[in-house]
Amino acid sequence: MRKTVIGIAIALCTWLAPATVSAAAMPSGVPHIMHATVHYSAAQCEKLFAPFAKYGVAAARNNAGHPCYAIADAYGGPPNAVGGALAASCYGYWTGWDYYNFLGIWVFGDRVNVGMCFNGTVGWRVWGVDCPIATLPGDGYSNQWCGMWQNNTSAPQAGNNYDITFLYNGSPIILGHGWQRDYFTGSGLNYVYDCFETVCGYGYK
Repeated sequence: MRKTVIGIAIALCTWLAPATVSAAAMPSGVPHIMHATVHYSAAQCEKLFAPFAKYGVAAARNNAGHPCYAIADAYGGPPNAVGGALAASCYGYWTGWDYYNFLGIWVFGDRVNVGMCFNGTVGWRVWGVDCPIATLPGDGYSNQWCGMWQNNTSAPQAGNNYDITFLYNGSPIILGHGWQRDYFTGSGLNYVYDCFETVCGYGYK
């Protein structure tokens, strides 16, 4: 199901066993369960892209004075077939949050991948969490944290805290800090929440 939601700006974002299915590679046939477009104002996009523009990222520099948007995608479901009790349903989840300028040119994206089992009351991790970041050539990233909050509860969260970096005169410069959280219930994925610096948005199924 497609949904369009509005990005929100906040003053402060809180930084919050191997299995048979790889956390890094999504098998074929996994259902596409969420596709949400998150719109940001020109002022929000200035906060998002100014550090990239400063170091010559054309897609960010050319966005000055314009709105921008992000695409939140989630794939989830079988095949997963790992680690659950007989009363549970187990699924793999591959979520992404990608930022684009007003012309639709991609700037960077975040990924969180995790295997979960659910029994209708609680959810628990069975593989991952895996947190790759996608950047343009010349940019890099560093995960400060990648893992689970509230595992084996009615509201587990998978996610990461990360830095986007740029190699300038041989030294990495931090362009900004971001984080993503995938919020689950005892039955499956509920929504995805992503922040970069002070600009945040929700992606709902």
